[in-house]
Amino acid sequence: MAERIYCFAPFIPPQAQVLILGSMPSVKSLAQGFYYAHPQNRFFKIIAVLHTKWRAHKAGHEVEPSVLNTVAARQAALTDLGIALYDVVASCEREGSLDSKIKNYEYADIWGLLQQHPSIKTVITNGGFAKTHFTKSTLKPHQAELNFDFVALPSTSPAHAVPFATILAQYEQVLEPLVVSAV
Repeated sequence: MAERIYCFAPFIPPQAQVLILGSMPSVKSLAQGFYYAHPQNRFFKIIAVLHTKWRAHKAGHEVEPSVLNTVAARQAALTDLGIALYDVVASCEREGSLDSKIKNYEYADIWGLLQQHPSIKTVITNGGFAKTHFTKSTLKPHQAELNFDFVALPSTSPAHAVPFATILAQYEQVLEPLVVSAV
């Protein structure tokens, strides 16, 4: 039997405009202490591209690509971009890191979090599990009260075998107008 694991506290920069929801941190992320730590997860590669564009937009000229190889650099980029991170599952039992292995879960209070942070105007789910369970735990029970946009994007996990260029294009299409041009 798998032991119970717990998600991280939400990472909410001041005046965050976007909340990206995953399912539950991977084994590597739990060991490192921050989201999306698996070296093959493409999440922070996407954030690096967006952060580079944000910096270039702000500077008015090309800049060196952002390198996000530490937790501090990742948090700084997310803060610059106004992106918050959290998970739909607060705790669960899971062997390994696959979403399909998540059992006996308890949902995070996403609705309460959104009420505490009214600057968040867009919620994005990272992967199918997050989409399904965010819909079940938050969207359906509160559909008459929604005051944010919702977009479901594909998983950035290495288990989701889609070319990086495809996933990058999907994330850029949604996020670039929200976090790069919004400077």
